[in-house]
Amino acid sequence: MLYVGMAFSQTLATYTVNTFAGSAPLGDGGPAVSALLRWPASMVFDNAGNLYVADEGNASIRRITPDGTISTIAGTGTTGFSGDDGPAEQAQISSYVNGIALDSSGNLYISDAGNNRIRMVSHGVISTVVDGSTLPVPETGMGFNGIALDSQDSLYIVDGNYSQIFRIAQDGTFAVIAGNGTTGDTGDGGPATQAAFISPQSLYIDPAGAIYVIDSGANRIRKITPDGNINAFAGTGQAGYGGDGGPAANARLNSPSMMAPDAAGNLYLLDNSNYLVRRIGTDGVITKVAGSGSSLRSGDGLPATQAGFGGLQGLAVTPSGDLYIADFDSAIRVVPAATGIINTAYGQLHFTNDGAPAANALFNVPYSLTSDGQGNLYFGDWFRLRKIDSSGILTTIAGSVSTISGTVPSGNTGDGGPATAATINRPYAIAVDKSGNVYFSSIALVRRVDTNGIISTFAGGGASLGDGGPATKASFGGTSFGLAFDTAGALYISDTYGHRIRRVTPDGTISTFAGTGTAGTSGNGGPAASANINGPRGLAFDAAGNLYFADFAANRVRKISPDGTIKAFAGNGTAGGSGDEGPATSAELYSPWGVAVDSAGNVYIAEWLGARVRVVTPDGIIHSIASGNPVDLLSNGSFSGDGGPAIGADYCNLGSIVVGSTGKIYVLDTFNERIRILTPNQ
Repeated sequence: MLYVGMAFSQTLATYTVNTFAGSAPLGDGGPAVSALLRWPASMVFDNAGNLYVADEGNASIRRITPDGTISTIAGTGTTGFSGDDGPAEQAQISSYVNGIALDSSGNLYISDAGNNRIRMVSHGVISTVVDGSTLPVPETGMGFNGIALDSQDSLYIVDGNYSQIFRIAQDGTFAVIAGNGTTGDTGDGGPATQAAFISPQSLYIDPAGAIYVIDSGANRIRKITPDGNINAFAGTGQAGYGGDGGPAANARLNSPSMMAPDAAGNLYLLDNSNYLVRRIGTDGVITKVAGSGSSLRSGDGLPATQAGFGGLQGLAVTPSGDLYIADFDSAIRVVPAATGIINTAYGQLHFTNDGAPAANALFNVPYSLTSDGQGNLYFGDWFRLRKIDSSGILTTIAGSVSTISGTVPSGNTGDGGPATAATINRPYAIAVDKSGNVYFSSIALVRRVDTNGIISTFAGGGASLGDGGPATKASFGGTSFGLAFDTAGALYISDTYGHRIRRVTPDGTISTFAGTGTAGTSGNGGPAASANINGPRGLAFDAAGNLYFADFAANRVRKISPDGTIKAFAGNGTAGGSGDEGPATSAELYSPWGVAVDSAGNVYIAEWLGARVRVVTPDGIIHSIASGNPVDLLSNGSFSGDGGPAIGADYCNLGSIVVGSTGKIYVLDTFNERIRILTPNQ
């Protein structure tokens, strides 16, 4: 879709950024049940019954009191590193907190992996207690995983980079107590320092001083006795599920990640890829205590063993045996020991019902965005396709499942009936034709909602490539991340994982328009159908019929002319952000996703990992009009800048992009769960 554009000449327009739709109310000072959590993970209870939660997506540590009130005790909500030796709630932490633990005095330790540090909050003041770069085994990157403290308040750190366990005593003495620095699953029956781990994640120290280490990569838990020897404790080493009711050592686990004990000494663990919580009793017998094996959240009000989990992130157990589970992106669920019935304890769902203003709505990781040119925006909101009309009101046009709780779609159903009664899977791309029919990708299909609200399958579902035949008999390599129409009414589809762009003519015939199916970047200057492309995503046409596409994995944008010739357009193939004010083909791009073109021929590019919006003017020069910190060790989840310059604001994974009729630019700030608007300054 083309829009009235702004011709850049001597002076490039600057932009102010604001949120157009979506919100994220933290809820501090109010009930935790209505607070917004984003990727809650590690959790721990203190002796007073306060629950501490690493709220990774909000780059903070939250505390929930026994009466259910939530507050932020560390972190500003913007990822980074700052604030040591000052108030913890004014400090920045990263979004990669891989463990939290309490010492005997109630000081909270944070495995701030994105900052390569272990930090401590004591009486509200935050400080660094371990700088990974200064260790005898210097740490780099995000090696720090789980942490624990023993009865002497010695600190134990799981190091993922070296596959070792470190101990730092109160006097600062450093020692490697497990792991020989190599990767493997060896050493049982001997000294722990001579053993090898594959991917150690977390640890637990029992009252007798024995150390239990989850080796996620080996699908095992191993036990280090106080005399320093290591032995198998749980898991055979073979990935899978089995063994309930028998010895834990004979059970099969699948990527276990975290542990927590109850007061009686039973050990609970997250069996991640099985989507289960299991318990190892003091007698060594393993049983399932929560989870049906379903990978999508469901089951509130039912026995915990019938529940589904969207993703197991963390767990903690009260002295009375109540089990708390951090589930995927928004909730902490509880299984009371007295009933075994699971319910959501804290965190509201990321969803707002129809009829509400979109500006204040809650969205659930929206991935796609487009416009019909009439002032309406369409976007994918988890298992729904939704519309924001010109007055800013939110409605659903397809999909019957509003959240990851309740009934979960196992596929795509409902063809021939009302789209709002159908089940759909994540719409990762959307396009609207001239008549107002809406098309969207859903797993390996493209589906259509006609102007009467009836849904059907438009393309995909076949067993072969299908070129030259009906689109409904063709297959795709997976979900499409780009859709666009040309002026003749043909639909172009980014077959992202098939490394092709497909075209469906108005009579329903499909063909390959670009790409050989082999990932690569060759072929510039020749026929697009003979070129190699690499993970194509966003698509956009200009007024002359040129197709621009984000060659996502190649860190490029390429251009296909009406005669079918493919050319380099932007990006030199290196991931990065350099090159502004120079030729677009010499610049770095960082995972470009969205592409849009205005009527003046300016091409806009949204970079998924680069946290930038770039524009290539008709003279081939590239400029940044919005930019924040690239998504790296620190910036996952950053949000800031509304009301100020678009340059210097914080974004988190910029996806689809739309140019409005007045030159305003709408861009999907995906993991901030917002649509941001860039308004040109006059």
